[in-house]
Amino acid sequence: MALRKSLILRRLAERGLEGRTPTDPAGRAFDYLPVAVFAALPSLGLVAGPAYSALVFGFGVAELLAAAIAGRPLPRLDRGLLLVAVLFCGLSWASTLWSIAPAASRHGALQLTAVFAAALVVLGVRPPAPRALDLLFRAAAIACAVGAAAIAFDAAAGYRLQAWLAASAADIPTKYNRGAEYLVLIAWPLLAGAALRRDRASFAVVLASTGLALAFAPSATGRIAAAAGLCVLLLALLSRRLVAAGLAAVSALIAAATPFLLHALAYDRAAVAAHFFVTPHLRVSGLARLEIWDYMTARAFERPLLGWGLWSAKDLPLSAAETGRYLYAGLQGNYPHNEWLQLWVELGAAGAAIALAFAFLVLRRIDKSLSPGLRPFAYAALASAMTVSVSNYDVATDSWWAALVACAWLFGALAGIERQRGVSGPR
Repeated sequence: MALRKSLILRRLAERGLEGRTPTDPAGRAFDYLPVAVFAALPSLGLVAGPAYSALVFGFGVAELLAAAIAGRPLPRLDRGLLLVAVLFCGLSWASTLWSIAPAASRHGALQLTAVFAAALVVLGVRPPAPRALDLLFRAAAIACAVGAAAIAFDAAAGYRLQAWLAASAADIPTKYNRGAEYLVLIAWPLLAGAALRRDRASFAVVLASTGLALAFAPSATGRIAAAAGLCVLLLALLSRRLVAAGLAAVSALIAAATPFLLHALAYDRAAVAAHFFVTPHLRVSGLARLEIWDYMTARAFERPLLGWGLWSAKDLPLSAAETGRYLYAGLQGNYPHNEWLQLWVELGAAGAAIALAFAFLVLRRIDKSLSPGLRPFAYAALASAMTVSVSNYDVATDSWWAALVACAWLFGALAGIERQRGVSGPR
């Protein structure tokens, strides 16, 4: 009898159900909270990408309240991620001492601290019982179809829905861009979940819906990120070690060489734009990026160790000689449109080094915590995330971090399913 009770408690602990009985109404209700959250991400989140932060981080707040009110276990903090977060937040706050825009730096450091704290909480939330988790993946697949259908119909109708939701006409492509790029990130664990559960219908729905959303969303970055992830997925099916080593090498190259590579591209930006940006829209946006990268890399070389201070990019000084040879860049700085360049500009080599340590930690988690069946999808997700990071978003964008956290949490939930089935991780 004692042995049986011990086994039952052990299973409950693995599922995060200790401290309540299986018939506890509060426990059952909160078990199905992730279903609602992750069903909203590919539907509501696709139409309004910024909604990710409220949905994902609100999920973490709800779990903390459940721990206090309903007696659910507190989220577990990942010590490695906690260390990286503390180092990065510490550097961000310290940068206010030498920042050229101290008020902006304090605001950015406060936002990053809040985002990282919320991210750690969500990542520490234990996955629900298997039945609720199975429903989560099925509901998310259906939500992908709903979201893709919504964006397709809205595009055919001239974006009337987005015109009603957006604050201005300029916000319309931004919301769909974010939604599509974030969908690429969470599509990988959804595909992995369908493959793990041998649910061919859900696999086909998620794959087709993601393709449909990318076809109608005005996001070249999302399409490139999906293509990069697909290439890595196929390569990982052939050789896991080769892909792991390749991702580590590419991460190190991006972290160390971004300002030098972008400076070389920006130096002859007219020829680069003429060869690689083939449509009028991309030619304009691409040339604008190259102009931004031109003066941003120059500022990075001026303060290479600690940078100009977090969130100071928009206050960077531009010389008359620089502005005289630009077509699209203004008289004031802009955000760098490349997170790694932003790290170099605002936090210097120190910030880039901490970000590289984070990338290596993620790779180690994939290798040590996920089974061979899940790793190819996780590598694909990492490749997609790295692709997006070199062309979009501020390092403190809350919805961007929420999308990354949602992707990681789903992979962690899948790893929990495999542990219950007795499937080993590293192999």
